[in-house]
Amino acid sequence: MRAERFFNLFLFKLVWCALALVLLWRMVPEIQQLNPLNLARGMTTSMELMQIEEALESYRHINERYPEDFGKFLAENFKSNLKDVTVDSWNTPYRLATQGDRYVIRSAGSDRLFYTGDDHYLYHADQPGGEGRAQRVAVV
Repeated sequence: MRAERFFNLFLFKLVWCALALVLLWRMVPEIQQLNPLNLARGMTTSMELMQIEEALESYRHINERYPEDFGKFLAENFKSNLKDVTVDSWNTPYRLATQGDRYVIRSAGSDRLFYTGDDHYLYHADQPGGEGRAQRVAVV
């Protein structure tokens, strides 16, 4: 009888601990960011953002403007048999927002929603009087 009571109490505590861990995992997004697959996808996306920046600057140097159709620009300038080059590591299309010589290339991140805390982006701005020298402000 005593062993049965001990086992039931142990099982009860085990179930509550498991439930608490699952709730904690869901409630704290920072813990989910430690997922190795998400970390690898984030690193891949950050490298792709830098490659896109280089291609955009080459395009602007030749055409004196940024491309009007960003998806088409990506498809024409990046070839891959392994993945669709117009989307990030979470299969969400990259976005480009330009304003003069400044732009932001944005990936929606793991939640696939833009303008949330897990977005990856690269902000590019030419330095004043820099004659084409650029300042990369953030790759996140």
